[in-house]
Amino acid sequence: MTVGTKVKQTLAQLKTLEAMLSDMMHYAQKQEDYTFFKQSSSEVEKMITEVDERVKQMEREEPQYKGV
Repeated sequence: MTVGTKVKQTLAQLKTLEAMLSDMMHYAQKQEDYTFFKQSSSEVEKMITEVDERVKQMEREEPQYKGV
């Protein structure tokens, strides 16, 4: 497995995690649980943005990673 594949796999996993946290936020019955899931979701969104930018940078600098 190449570095590009691993980074893209990580990005996909982060997106899955963010979707799960967002879903759990909607089902939270306590305000503190809702707040926890909302904050966690926001943190994961930041990570997604950073990893996505890294993927784009890798694809620009190393064309072999495009479409991996």
